[in-house]
Amino acid sequence: MSREILVELFEMPSCSDPRVETAHNPVLREVNKMVQELEADGVKVLRHVLSDDMRPFLLNAKISTLMRHDRLKPLPITMINGDIIKVEAYPSIEEIRDAVAGIAGVHRAGDE
Repeated sequence: MSREILVELFEMPSCSDPRVETAHNPVLREVNKMVQELEADGVKVLRHVLSDDMRPFLLNAKISTLMRHDRLKPLPITMINGDIIKVEAYPSIEEIRDAVAGIAGVHRAGDE
């Protein structure tokens, strides 16, 4: 991959120990699996959890504007290289890979 890709996930506040929460939440298990696959592909992934550190939410103008207007409703928010690609739900691995391919200028199988 010639251009560095950064995927950022801005996530809801955690209600409990993340290991326990992930074990009981199939969505978070899928997100963890997706993150591992992306990292194995050489994509840098940062996860920002509101209850852990508010700074990334406040310092990112796009994120803070969304949250100022809609509070927590937009979470989770996914950004790739500074562009918001999805709000209110986690993207699928296919959505991320399609967006990354578009940024990197890669032609994916099945594209016409």
